[in-house]
Amino acid sequence: MSTQDAWPGLFGLTAAARVAAGMSWPTNGVFVIAEAGSCADGRLELAHELVEVAKRIGADAIKFQVWTDPAALAKRRHAEEYQHIYERYQMPLHWLPLLSDHANRLGLEFMATVYLSEDIALVAPFVKRFKIASFEAMDEEFKAAHRDYWKPAVVSVGMADQGEIEALMGNWNVYFETVGSAMLHCVSAYPTPAFDANLGSIGWMRRFITSRFGRGTMRPGFSDHLISLISGAVAVGAGAEVVEFHLRLDETPSDNPDFPHSRSPRDAMTYVANLRTAESMLGDGIKRAMPSEQAMLKYRVGGAVGIGIDS
Repeated sequence: MSTQDAWPGLFGLTAAARVAAGMSWPTNGVFVIAEAGSCADGRLELAHELVEVAKRIGADAIKFQVWTDPAALAKRRHAEEYQHIYERYQMPLHWLPLLSDHANRLGLEFMATVYLSEDIALVAPFVKRFKIASFEAMDEEFKAAHRDYWKPAVVSVGMADQGEIEALMGNWNVYFETVGSAMLHCVSAYPTPAFDANLGSIGWMRRFITSRFGRGTMRPGFSDHLISLISGAVAVGAGAEVVEFHLRLDETPSDNPDFPHSRSPRDAMTYVANLRTAESMLGDGIKRAMPSEQAMLKYRVGGAVGIGIDS
């Protein structure tokens, strides 16, 4: 029996129990999403390179952003000053099957965020779960527009307080499959200053999800806009089971709107490695004498010598 099967995982369910429950996460460990954002710079070959880099750095998924009407998006968000950016970095729809196929061939999950209700149907055939950005998270009509597809969703909750999050989750399972969904703590500042990260709130989020949906359903997580090599690792220590961060290429120009909060391939590899180390350091949460303590246990005064040591 493997260690993973022998002790409860992140949700207190064994790997076999997760499969039996139909859970749609491809890994029992922390699920890492590399967000490509606008860093393809309108060039398909760079979008493909981002897929390759995401695989190389150890991510579980690669995510892009899709909108079909820059003017409608600017109007919806009361962001007319950003319309020229939406026009400049609009992703062509014919990229969807190409990038999805590339990601799938590499064993990556393909994801895409949309911001307009009419675009949901365009990405639905290519994604296992939807991604809802913080700016749309509180829009009830937008949320309801996903109902016909009955997929899980990953929702970021930047700019929201606890009362708003409780309201958001009030009818979540009317529109989405709860198993395979995630709620991501997020600070919608680009980049986020470290003193505003508030990663301790992930613990509240974890407790809220458990009380609202039970264990083994929705995951708590973190959508990271900090420029730090350890923020993902700290988030995992705080209870995040999904971590999303922005990925760029070495050649991404500094005037790209996502450049300030995106990590280079080298930094992204270190970031993911740190996150995985933190995940390993957490262990299973069961206090006991560990194998590395075997040599010292014989010097302990009192207690049952040799009891409780892992083989």
